[in-house]
Amino acid sequence: MKIKLRDFQTTGVKDIRLVFKGGKNERISFRAGHTGKVDRVLFVLPTGGGKTFTFVFITHGAALKGNKVLIIAHRKSLVEQASLSLASLGVYHDVLLPVGKRSSIIRAHNDKFLRPFIRTGSPVVIASVQSLARRIPWLIEFNPALIIPDEAHHAVAGTWKTIIEAMPRCKVLGFTATPDRADGQGLGDVFQAMVEGPPPKWMVEQGYLVPYRVFRPPLGQAVDDALDHLKTRGSDLDAEAQAAAMDTPGITGDVINHYTQFAPGRPAIVFCVNVIHAKHVTELFCAAGYKFELLVGEMEGAEQDRAIKGLASGRIQGIVSVDVVSEGTDIPVAEVAIMLRRTDSESLYLQQVGRVSRPVYAEGYDLESQEGRLNAIAHSDKPYGLVLDHVGNSMIHGLPTSDRIWSLDAEKRKKKSKDEDEDDGAKTIQCLQCFHVHEPAPICPGCGHVYVAMAWKAPKELGGELQEVEESQAVMERIQARRNQGKARSVEGLMAQGMSQSRAKHIIDSREKKSKMQSELKSLCDNFMKNGGDLSEIGFNSTDIITMKPKKLESEIDRISAMSWGVA
Repeated sequence: MKIKLRDFQTTGVKDIRLVFKGGKNERISFRAGHTGKVDRVLFVLPTGGGKTFTFVFITHGAALKGNKVLIIAHRKSLVEQASLSLASLGVYHDVLLPVGKRSSIIRAHNDKFLRPFIRTGSPVVIASVQSLARRIPWLIEFNPALIIPDEAHHAVAGTWKTIIEAMPRCKVLGFTATPDRADGQGLGDVFQAMVEGPPPKWMVEQGYLVPYRVFRPPLGQAVDDALDHLKTRGSDLDAEAQAAAMDTPGITGDVINHYTQFAPGRPAIVFCVNVIHAKHVTELFCAAGYKFELLVGEMEGAEQDRAIKGLASGRIQGIVSVDVVSEGTDIPVAEVAIMLRRTDSESLYLQQVGRVSRPVYAEGYDLESQEGRLNAIAHSDKPYGLVLDHVGNSMIHGLPTSDRIWSLDAEKRKKKSKDEDEDDGAKTIQCLQCFHVHEPAPICPGCGHVYVAMAWKAPKELGGELQEVEESQAVMERIQARRNQGKARSVEGLMAQGMSQSRAKHIIDSREKKSKMQSELKSLCDNFMKNGGDLSEIGFNSTDIITMKPKKLESEIDRISAMSWGVA
């Protein structure tokens, strides 16, 4: 069977070939300072955009030319997915996995193709990163011409990096939907250039992905405060503390009630904080009469496969997971993403909501045209992907289709200083009339309500009901909230907008601290000039001081203070 790539996938393949040959265009960006030969490229394509078929197409072409290719994945499910895709092209390949897992993939070949396409000694090999890490001598002897890491945002981690660096002369082509890591570390340590496919919004507009509907509950104040003040552990929020905040009768009861209200019985994936939380949520869904099953990393592979296939076949209505289905799990029928885990990781958030982005087209429509695809989605059993965001991730990271700028050179992310809380950019806004969330706009696209910027007030909590989040509204909500925050001059004024006392006090204290630092810096600059210093040495004027953030103010105070010793 020959794979016919979609136009945007074909464009991506051409761009990849171009950059390996030293070419450039507007879709290609480079690691800062890199000017030489490019032999490590990252290809970015949204979840549901067909990354697996794209790299299988490239692998097939390379194998036909006599080149050895190694595909690396970090989960057995991804190894099996790539193996079945290669088999669909009739490409013989080997699989580097423990014997039991290798045998299960051979059985999957027999079930689907009536014969296996796995052959020892093939020039194409798919390996789990865990198996490969124990076989570096084999890797050096195999000596592939091309290494393809799937879910390549993991590639800067220790084991992945060790594998890639063991083959310094080999070309590397990584694939990912989210080219950053939870810790904010850039991928420029591994990749020299990045090729970007079309963004999610374009994919939705063209009918390659389903549109999203996002609903967000006004959390109870106690839970909201608890989540806002969670500490980090490693590169994300502390799981144990978050589970304690989320695993309460009120929150879990709302989850089941809202699932019943918005999508009763529809195929769902619930994302929980930890295993204990997931087990409890599973029990409560089942007690409410739904068929939900647990899916966590501690389960055997066969048990995990059974749950995933059960959701795909309709045997069960939902799976409750802790990260296992956040990446690479292809279940097109999955229609509802229920978020019960708040995360600082934009990558994890996008991977999770991406599980409900794949279309299930209705029959009888021309899928070669935009109009046909859109009609096939609109008339299907899955006209949109539903996100029930019970933890406010869409407030932190925006909507799944929001515009994002990716870079190989992102600095290692540090948790945003609370002193900079008021400078945070808007992500989403929510209509006060219909609770639709959308990008900033003067009129709500959901109900036509006209926003009056100066008279805007923060939305009230209405009985814990989920409120729909639209793209333009989602951003505007934050903009308007920041305006109101800026006008409030006291703890009481901020609390009147629905803010907790502790957060309101923190903001007022932060303002006072920032004001003192501005006055101190201005005084230092005045004294520096009076004592014979030169304005060019300062490098900024009094107007710039007003726009400086606390960290910048602090560093300039230290710098000007040190300079002042030289002119006094």
